[in-house]
Amino acid sequence: GQAQKGQRSVQDIIHDTTSAFNEKVKVRSVNTKTPKVKNKDLLSCICIGDAHLGMLSWESKAAEDFDLKIGCKDLTLAADRILDATPDTHECLIVQLGDFYHINTDNFTPQNKNPLDADLRFSKIIKSGIYVLRYFIDKALTKHKIVRVRNVAGNHDPHSHVALSCALSNFYESNKRVIIEDSPRAMYYYRFGNNLIAITHGHMPRPDKLAGVIAVDRADKDWECKYKYCWHGHIHTKRVFESMTVIVESFRTLAPADNWTTSSGYRSGREIQAIVLDRNYGEVERHTAGIRRVRHEKGL
Repeated sequence: GQAQKGQRSVQDIIHDTTSAFNEKVKVRSVNTKTPKVKNKDLLSCICIGDAHLGMLSWESKAAEDFDLKIGCKDLTLAADRILDATPDTHECLIVQLGDFYHINTDNFTPQNKNPLDADLRFSKIIKSGIYVLRYFIDKALTKHKIVRVRNVAGNHDPHSHVALSCALSNFYESNKRVIIEDSPRAMYYYRFGNNLIAITHGHMPRPDKLAGVIAVDRADKDWECKYKYCWHGHIHTKRVFESMTVIVESFRTLAPADNWTTSSGYRSGREIQAIVLDRNYGEVERHTAGIRRVRHEKGL
């Protein structure tokens, strides 16, 4: 149906998303040749917590000043830091854990209609987010032969997320080194050797139910894997617990707390992380790109 006044329709979102791919991404030290990577026993996984691109924050009422330009800069700096730190594995898995965009079609959360402090330039938000994700992908292509990408639907951006995944699939369709996993399911699974990876946003199903969901979903396929992980976002804080041999872990965001989050008493650190899995032995390395470090290294 037609969008209400002040809203963006799904068609508008798709149009803005596809048009954004005309913009060139400038990645530092780009090498267009396929890297000669022989290590197939390790998988580098880049976990991007809720980016909330398009969010506005004012230091007088929240943690610090924040806008679309700052958010994109922080993420691209973090991409350089984290991808320079991880080993040159045959494959890289980029996990975007949902709420990549702060808004969906208007300045309210889609389900509960909570007001959001957000940039009004919707097209600019869409284009900036695509630039950031392409930056991660193109940077990863300089050191990994295969780059696999999973975009998770968040509670803030269910429609924007669909348009983003579809546009990425079309844009990289002729590049056999990029695999865009665009299944509409809330839970996504990927097996790497003796590792089972489950990925979701964390709002549905909720974290305490995730191990049980995985046990049922993969009972006849991958449950025999020795190492089982479930990665999610949504809560913006770091929590790790083990249930039914599944390690359930949430990831922080690089973005600061906005007015609502600050007023509600929520606090958390800010970072993105990379986890390196061994085909036979599970997690063997972990790297962190914290907000203070990525900014300090660039003199910000």
